[in-house]
Amino acid sequence: MRRQIVLIATLCVLIAAQLSVAKPAGAVTPAIVDLRTPAWRAYLDPTGDPASADTNTLVLNHVFASVPAGTWVILPDDAVYATSGVLTIPVDGTVVTGTATLRSMVPAASAVFVDGDLVRIVGLRVRGTATTRDQRRSNPGASGFVLRDAGASLTDVQVYDVAGSGILTLNAVLFRLVRPVVVNSQADGIHMTSASSHGVVDDAAVFGSGDDGVAVVSYVANVAPTSHITVNNPVVYMSDAPPNYPYSFAWGRAYAVSGGTDVTFNNVVAINSAGAAIFIAAEPATGWNTRGVSQVRVNGGRLIGSNIDRTLCADPVAPCIDHGAVLLWSANSGLAIDDVRIEGLTIQDTNLRASRQTSILAVPGAGVSRILFRDLTFIGGPATRFWANDEVPSDAYSTVCLTVAPSMVLTNHLGYQPIPEPGVTCGTPSA
Repeated sequence: MRRQIVLIATLCVLIAAQLSVAKPAGAVTPAIVDLRTPAWRAYLDPTGDPASADTNTLVLNHVFASVPAGTWVILPDDAVYATSGVLTIPVDGTVVTGTATLRSMVPAASAVFVDGDLVRIVGLRVRGTATTRDQRRSNPGASGFVLRDAGASLTDVQVYDVAGSGILTLNAVLFRLVRPVVVNSQADGIHMTSASSHGVVDDAAVFGSGDDGVAVVSYVANVAPTSHITVNNPVVYMSDAPPNYPYSFAWGRAYAVSGGTDVTFNNVVAINSAGAAIFIAAEPATGWNTRGVSQVRVNGGRLIGSNIDRTLCADPVAPCIDHGAVLLWSANSGLAIDDVRIEGLTIQDTNLRASRQTSILAVPGAGVSRILFRDLTFIGGPATRFWANDEVPSDAYSTVCLTVAPSMVLTNHLGYQPIPEPGVTCGTPSA
């Protein structure tokens, strides 16, 4: 303890010295704490040595907690800081730059918590030690970045091998993620929940997530639905939850809205999702117990190799994760899925063992209304393009231009000439 007190006192002097550097009269440049300067080598070990994890964690947390609002904290691009606990950025307007890597030594405590308003992070990387699915954890501290306040902006951040979600938002508002990369998170790649709202995700890339690639989730217990989320140009490759979490078969969707309102996905790409590539649901009270869904739009993109779950119906005793490429599931009695439009997708090579390519399923007492499937082009996959079960009223949905494209015809911008339904002009945007 005495050593920590002395260390913190010394840090205060060093930080104050950097913040007090004279500026030209009238200058409006921000205060800067530059961790690239040689003096910081006495307090921070940038070599990745696990022996320095405790000290690095203490020093970085002290820096983030003690700077004035609006300070720029600059990290060396080539630094690797071993850490032993979560880091928190609590001061409003803090800007953290540099492609340094935070190398967590503790699977349950890898996260960077963004708790200040208007915090910006550019280029920072988080790397955990959870490389296999059996290391999954559900606590927020096991994530890469956790946004819990207003106006956060993360640009070109990267997350690898964390035990939880790559990026997690908890009641975050007015946030933006630009070109985030998540690799081998053991939970969702990007998980937006707990009444998070008014968020934009641009050009996300998620590879090998241990659950859904990009998910919007609203639990019934949340104070409000997660809402007003826009996801532009995402790519998800291989979303896959292990057979032992939480069921006996593998699953994990590329893009999910499980409870939520006013959610838009534009120009999506999904490759080899274990479950559905697009999953929109109000999940049952006996399961995840999520809210109803309304005002969801999926506008364009390509779904390749969907529902590729390696255990799909392989064992007659085991249940099948039979999703197809697009699944709407209204399974929470008393709630509903309403006003959903799925448009402009090319759906290619869906697992032939799936019973259908797209579907709407409902349970008794759960509502479905105003659903539109339009301009979907199918290349390969199961013969059944669309199916709704008996609990879904026939007037609750419309299907327009669900077409099959022979792969040998290469004429349009997607590479295929679709075969339209008789008397229907495809490709016209809906009102």
